[in-house]
Amino acid sequence: MEYLKPIIYTNAQKRRELLNKYRFDKNVGSILIISHTAAYSARASYFVKSEGCDAWRLLFESEAVIGKNGMNKAAEGDGKTPCGDYAITGAFGICPKPDTALDYIKLSKTSLACNEHCEYYNRIIDTEKNYSGEQMYYCSPEYNYGLISDYNSACVYPAGSAIFIHCKGFMPYTEGCAALSEKDMLTILKTASAGMRVYFDEY
Repeated sequence: MEYLKPIIYTNAQKRRELLNKYRFDKNVGSILIISHTAAYSARASYFVKSEGCDAWRLLFESEAVIGKNGMNKAAEGDGKTPCGDYAITGAFGICPKPDTALDYIKLSKTSLACNEHCEYYNRIIDTEKNYSGEQMYYCSPEYNYGLISDYNSACVYPAGSAIFIHCKGFMPYTEGCAALSEKDMLTILKTASAGMRVYFDEY
């Protein structure tokens, strides 16, 4: 594990309340906490439940990045990562499916994260039609592996779309997602269970 300088969490009580909230929930076996530290920097803390009991175990902590304009997302294209507690509804990747319990979308050259005001807004679709959005297959290394959050699950335009947790790329920030190292992403995919949560924690 890479060495990280200690951070004093101003929201330590909130983190504890979150872990307690899901401790006895049999449907939640893993939680990723993305804690905003400064500008577009963050710290990722990944917890899984120990087998056979209701105790949380910290599997790793590492540096992460978020939206170029920080947290507290309000609208499409604002460059911010949302705050709050969300479900992980599945995973995706350009690379072949790893050993994961999560539903996995193997991206193709026609995979699109739609951000257009239409019936497909805030959805990953496979289409050759000319919709606006990210051509996901061509976003490598960022989309080598990714997790899908249920942010804006009602798909209301323009509240924001395509809020993923994915691999770090060449930029030191994202357009609103959270990004971790590819090693960390693989660790999550191989240990996450259906019902995983992600918590975006604003300082």
